[in-house]
Amino acid sequence: MKYVTNLLLVGIAAYSALYGVTYAYQLHHLVNILAAWFVAIHFSGTRPTVAGLLEIFTDDLEEGEKKRHQ
Repeated sequence: MKYVTNLLLVGIAAYSALYGVTYAYQLHHLVNILAAWFVAIHFSGTRPTVAGLLEIFTDDLEEGEKKRHQ
């Protein structure tokens, strides 16, 4: 989880340094992605690991499939 967060932060910083003046409107979308990542980390009940990250997304899919089949 920390590597993904660091990658997002470094990516936004690099984009800002290279294209921040010309394409400033894109920074809004990149920061929204970062905020969504922070929300996902905050509300996840699992430990911050890659397996935990996969569990966040697969649990939602499994619950949706169970609701459809009922």
